[in-house]
Amino acid sequence: MNLGCFVGIPTVQGKIFLTVVSFSAALFFFGIMQRFKLSTKLRVSLIYAHLVTLIFPFVLLTTSTACSLTCSSCYTDLYALIGLSLPTTLTLSTLAGFVLIPSLFVFSNKKNEIRSGNLVGFIRRYSKKLNIPAPKLYAVNKASPVAFSFRSFKSAIFLSVGLFDLLSRKEIESVILHELAHARQKSSIVKFSNHVLNVFSPVSMIARFNHDSSSEEKMADDFVVEVQRTARYILSAKKKLDDYEKSSLK
Repeated sequence: MNLGCFVGIPTVQGKIFLTVVSFSAALFFFGIMQRFKLSTKLRVSLIYAHLVTLIFPFVLLTTSTACSLTCSSCYTDLYALIGLSLPTTLTLSTLAGFVLIPSLFVFSNKKNEIRSGNLVGFIRRYSKKLNIPAPKLYAVNKASPVAFSFRSFKSAIFLSVGLFDLLSRKEIESVILHELAHARQKSSIVKFSNHVLNVFSPVSMIARFNHDSSSEEKMADDFVVEVQRTARYILSAKKKLDDYEKSSLK
């Protein structure tokens, strides 16, 4: 017994063609990011273009199924189907990338927000010097040492429990200063988008994507050295993180 006009998974040639083109475009965008040194805006744009083209076939299938269940013309009208699927994909991707995923990171770590103490005062003090809103600080319940941040409607810095276990207080401060510098130069959006890409893209899970951010990293490190008046702590923090990563690969 059929429901509506649904007769099984759509195998219309045009839909298959769109799916192949969309997945091919996703691979193309990923390849461009891997091979070329790009500006921050272009790189972020390509990250979300990759995710949009990766998601589009699934939205297309879902929309086509919904059209078939209601016997709507979009089930057989390819242009009408695209007209519904493409705006939906763009809307979902925009909301997910810039609202839902950042909010999810904040919400899922809400109970681990560090609201007081030396580190919070440290962040407020140097955020004021950088003339940026003071990000909230969250401890992520993760054994591996991880630090990342994003600057949006709710700026935040995330430090894993493993990072606190591995680094000294001065080294933790150097990591925070590093993240604050990224927030000032707005390069934290690239790092966060890169994190989203590595989590949600199956392609990135196979071939890990890493943003070439040497100039951005140098600027952030220079700020740490300027504040702490030594490169000792940021260098020792990076060495410990590198050593941990190498040991985890063995």
